[in-house]
Amino acid sequence: MSGSDYRKLFPGQSYPKRTAAAAAELVTRGLKASVATLDYLVNKGVVQRPRGEGRNRQWQPWHILQAIHYLAEQDAFTPEGWRSEEHTSELQSH
Repeated sequence: MSGSDYRKLFPGQSYPKRTAAAAAELVTRGLKASVATLDYLVNKGVVQRPRGEGRNRQWQPWHILQAIHYLAEQDAFTPEGWRSEEHTSELQSH
């Protein structure tokens, strides 16, 4: 799901998000993600470390985009996830 589609379906989302909410956003966008996945990405240096620790990290939109880029490159999509031209274009533009 593209960022614009996500914002249309879930207007008024507030940031920063705690780790579980950030993982839920990624899953809603069609990516395989969990709290453990996000911890791994932070510890590996793929995603800039958000403020806080563990489940209390404060995820900003740019942190989530970093995770989206990496997970999409790894083809870590849920069975319901899909790649559309719009989704791919959005990832490439960031």
